[in-house]
Amino acid sequence: MRASTASSSPLRFACGSGLLRCPTSPPGPLRPWFARYHLLGQVAQGGVGTIHAGRDTTTGKRVAIKLLQPEHADSAEVVSRFLGELEVGLRVDHPGLVKIHDGGFTPEGDAAIVMDWVEGASLAHAVGAPLPTDDIRAHGAQIASAIAALHEAQVVHCDLKPENVIVGPRGPGRPAGKATVVDFGVARFLDEPGELEPTIAGTPPYMAPEQWRGRIGTATDVYALGCLLYELVTGDVPFDGSSVVDLMCAHLERPVVPPTARAPGADVGLERLILAMLAKTPAARPSMAAVAATLSW
Repeated sequence: MRASTASSSPLRFACGSGLLRCPTSPPGPLRPWFARYHLLGQVAQGGVGTIHAGRDTTTGKRVAIKLLQPEHADSAEVVSRFLGELEVGLRVDHPGLVKIHDGGFTPEGDAAIVMDWVEGASLAHAVGAPLPTDDIRAHGAQIASAIAALHEAQVVHCDLKPENVIVGPRGPGRPAGKATVVDFGVARFLDEPGELEPTIAGTPPYMAPEQWRGRIGTATDVYALGCLLYELVTGDVPFDGSSVVDLMCAHLERPVVPPTARAPGADVGLERLILAMLAKTPAARPSMAAVAATLSW
């Protein structure tokens, strides 16, 4: 069972502002330089944007087009964060990260980003279903390897969760399917001035203690992946709550129930790693590269 407050939409607000809400709005036509991409239809709703299937009329390849909701066009902060996905694509090229190709604005001023079309289903579809330990380790190792590449480039994803991982079909050399991390909409750059100002962004059931305080680092993603792995093992996130405040207090103060207490028979080695990843103190967590190595054994 999923936590009652778990949502596919991330929590986004600067300290002292308020929650940015994103009602659905139809996209407008694209600017001429962007006209090579043909929209085929909306396939998903994100935190501040909509995802559309599209086709690159130059190459004939299918692509995914992410459009910012028009009501956010006047928010310099939201637009900057949204277009920050382009910088992530320029900084990092890893097979476990969705490839960002292009970006621009609609005539109405809404930001748009073009990326690879990733075949498969979100990892959220696997939550609650019996999943072999080998599959959990394989998914985790692929995700950790991809995020470790982000960290090497001084980028923190800040919103790791099952909905932001697409798993492709099983095949030779990929018995668990290929995992691809998507959605860098709230990613932070550790080497850019002002990027570490206190700002809360993320999805509550997966947010690290320091993230609730508006502080982030590479260990923030380690914690989120720990929550994700915990959910795959037990069928639920580590902490539940009737409100966002309850969840915040749980992540900040409540001890984690060991996965084997919720899922008897769970792999004890995997449990040991997950509990280390969910340490309240960032410095006590392993690095993402160490997580990838451990899961790959």
